[in-house]
Amino acid sequence: MTNDYDKHLQADLDGTLGRLQEDLAALRSSRASVELVEKISLIHYGQPMTIQQLGSLSIEAPRTVLITLWDQTAVAPVVKAIQDAQVGLSVTNDGMTVRASMAALTSERREELTKTVKKTAEAARIAIRNHRDDSMKKVRSAKDAKEITEDDERSIRDALQAIVDRANKRVDELVDAKLEAISE
Repeated sequence: MTNDYDKHLQADLDGTLGRLQEDLAALRSSRASVELVEKISLIHYGQPMTIQQLGSLSIEAPRTVLITLWDQTAVAPVVKAIQDAQVGLSVTNDGMTVRASMAALTSERREELTKTVKKTAEAARIAIRNHRDDSMKKVRSAKDAKEITEDDERSIRDALQAIVDRANKRVDELVDAKLEAISE
């Protein structure tokens, strides 16, 4: 019985943590990451595509993303798409490769990013609390409907809280890692 509640809550929290990871990865830090450019979309040969679909992405230097394109005709659209995305990258092209370089962060920008990271983390914590509250209501309803005993309710609630505690710990780990990357 506890397994159903656990699985449902864990699935909800995994989704929340996944979104948090994506949101944090999209925020620029002092280090370049392929996540900054891989999902940038553009039109190539009349089809919507992402940069990730047009070439291989790698980190060339701590502040440079190297995009090795498979098609020479994609170079100009990729350069334009990165510039239009306004993600704070300067772009140069060398034939079949595009280099997207980051400037060093200013102290003001670091403060803005820190606030954004903390706000994003708080939104994730609120979502975690809401999922926990929904699960606890379901457990309470099951107890009220005499589907589970009071002892079952207590053990299920403890198990659910343990899952929530692990999720909150993961949020803290992700935030700490991102704040460290921003401060570099």
